[in-house]
Amino acid sequence: MPVITPAYPSMCSTHNVTRSTLEVITNEFARAADTSERIMKGKLPWSALFVKHDFFLRYKYYLAITAASKSPETQVKWYILVFDA
Repeated sequence: MPVITPAYPSMCSTHNVTRSTLEVITNEFARAADTSERIMKGKLPWSALFVKHDFFLRYKYYLAITAASKSPETQVKWYILVFDA
């Protein structure tokens, strides 16, 4: 999995990912996927995405990823591709 820096010029920093940081990344992806899936299935309200979390206190460095689509139909296709695969 490439890890691209958010600053210009963008570059791959995969060589900086250690086993411990990979575990942190994997755990956060799993937590995000679980929350997203529960929201899409109507088990959680959208406000669950904005619950205060101690992520920025727990980790010195972080990465933000934004995934969006141009239409609701495309968003649903993306959801099905990711969560129902």
